[in-house]
Amino acid sequence: MPATEFFVIETKKLSALAPTDTQLDALSSAQLSEISVWHGWYNGGLSMVFKTTTFHLDARFSAAADTSNRGPASIHYTISAGGEQERSDLASTDGTAVKQSKQFITEDWRLRQVVVILRFLDFKH
Repeated sequence: MPATEFFVIETKKLSALAPTDTQLDALSSAQLSEISVWHGWYNGGLSMVFKTTTFHLDARFSAAADTSNRGPASIHYTISAGGEQERSDLASTDGTAVKQSKQFITEDWRLRQVVVILRFLDFKH
């Protein structure tokens, strides 16, 4: 199973860069990474966990970002980050990302403070 790349972005930054869905779909992974608060990837394990003594990031997903007809219509996610291993004081978001063209994006993303975008990891960009 190919890896899935995820981006956690403040809605106001994403809206400024891509005011329409067509523009959003055209953004490269590098462009999304530049404005991301958190960025990472996961594979068949459906999660990404990174921990040190001063920081943790825990991201869990219900599926991979398969945009083929066989893939899911939506993916549930829970992402948290913190300066201490037990607290999520830097970021905490959960929701559902729905299939939109070549990616999954937070449902009703323009109404949320933070957006999650999921794409197949593309090593060409």
